[in-house]
Amino acid sequence: MGLYFRNTLIVTAALTAGQTVTCSLAAYAFSRLEFRGRDVIFLIYLGTMMIPIQVTLIPLYIIMRMFGWIDTFQGLIVPFIFSAYNTFLLRQSFLTLPKSLDESALIDGCNHMKIFLRIIVPLSKPALITQAIFCALWAWNDLLWPTVIANTDRVRTLVVGLQMFKSAYAIQWNYLMAGTCISIIPMLILYLFCQRYFVEGIALTGIKG
Repeated sequence: MGLYFRNTLIVTAALTAGQTVTCSLAAYAFSRLEFRGRDVIFLIYLGTMMIPIQVTLIPLYIIMRMFGWIDTFQGLIVPFIFSAYNTFLLRQSFLTLPKSLDESALIDGCNHMKIFLRIIVPLSKPALITQAIFCALWAWNDLLWPTVIANTDRVRTLVVGLQMFKSAYAIQWNYLMAGTCISIIPMLILYLFCQRYFVEGIALTGIKG
């Protein structure tokens, strides 16, 4: 269980950090920058949300095998380092910020990266924390992809490890329930610690003007 717990922490932390970076940068581009085809690209980006993971499972597995990433942390993390849903969530939050802030910063000599890091990110902390909570919960509880890509205990996550208490003929309910209770504790602590930002982010996201 200790090994599974460590693996889950690594995957969850990497995915949360990766999605926070990629989704926030994409959201900034879709909400604050003007370029040809922006809205069309964003609609296509959102359209990927309608494709279930079961459809892309086999192509993803083939790609991971070509890269030699089967049964590795790279195979668990890299395919899901971005998220259309979290990009949409952050974009809606960024749209609530007045563009006059960007214009004032540009006049003062800031480039877009400085505007993003010094203005957008600090003002969007509730939305960023909300996105991070969503990502962490999904990564911590994900079962399908780790089951497919992880073949040994070296990279198996906690949720996959709990399945080891089940067999074709019996279920070790005492160990399964104890392991399930243990697996809940980190996410419960995370939510209690970030509850204020989570509620504030949900209240503000999607309100424009």
